[in-house]
Amino acid sequence: MQRDAIYETTAFDHLKTLGYNARPTVSNDFKIRREAGASPMGRMIMGKPGILVNKKCLRLRKALSGGYHFKRVQISGEERYKDSPNKNEHSHIGDAFMYCLLGGGEHRALTRNKNMLKGMATANSDFDVFA
Repeated sequence: MQRDAIYETTAFDHLKTLGYNARPTVSNDFKIRREAGASPMGRMIMGKPGILVNKKCLRLRKALSGGYHFKRVQISGEERYKDSPNKNEHSHIGDAFMYCLLGGGEHRALTRNKNMLKGMATANSDFDVFA
């Protein structure tokens, strides 16, 4: 919602002029965003996956199949990864995917109970989906 220093408009004002109905997200917390993106992937609805990605969404499919990832930290011993995603050509679409799900109802599902987020089981940042 920050206003541009020169034009004194927000990104949301600009999107509105283009015909998009964009609104700020409820939370910008990364753990909540990540859980909003991961939650439907582990859910089954009537025996089918909780989320399906169209085959034409090539960039999103690439981001979800490993393009959006956490950079490995060079230390001796066990493998460690940074707490924030590697910023590359897949990070923007991965973040947009999570924001979309967060605003599309996943935040409500995660916060139905007031204390649910406090005891919420979130995926560990050190976890590698492809290991």
